[in-house]
This record gives sequence, structure tokens and C-alpha cells, in this order.
Amino acid sequence: MTDKLKPCPFCNGEVINYHIEHLDLNHRRFDYRCEICGAYFSLQGKGKYISAEKTEKQAIEMFNRRADNDRI
Repeated sequence: MTDKLKPCPFCNGEVINYHIEHLDLNHRRFDYRCEICGAYFSLQGKGKYISAEKTEKQAIEMFNRRADNDRI
């Protein structure tokens, strides 16, 4: 797993994290936006009493998942 976001799946532009919201002790929402096309992605990391860094890694892993991940 990497801590770096893949490019936008629509235009291949750079995606930035522009907002993190702590919903409660178990959930954090991470909002990402493409710098080129403006596509907006909102992902939620969750886990009871785990760090913000770990939930952000979960969100990045979800964002980076693509339909062709298992193809050779």
C-alpha cells in the first residue's frame, strides 16, 4: 500500500486532499478534489479508536483501488 494518491480516474489530473472532518471517535471523512477536472471524491476511514493517520491510509487505499487492480 502507498500513501500517495493515484491520478484522477477521469482525466489523469493530480488529486489533492483538501478537507478532513472528524465525524466522531470512530469515523473520519477525507475529501479529495482533482486539480484539473474538479471531480470530487469523499471517502470515510473508520475504526474504533484508531489514529487519523491509519484512517487516512484506509481512505487512500479505497481511492487508489481500480477495477483492473488484479489484471496482469
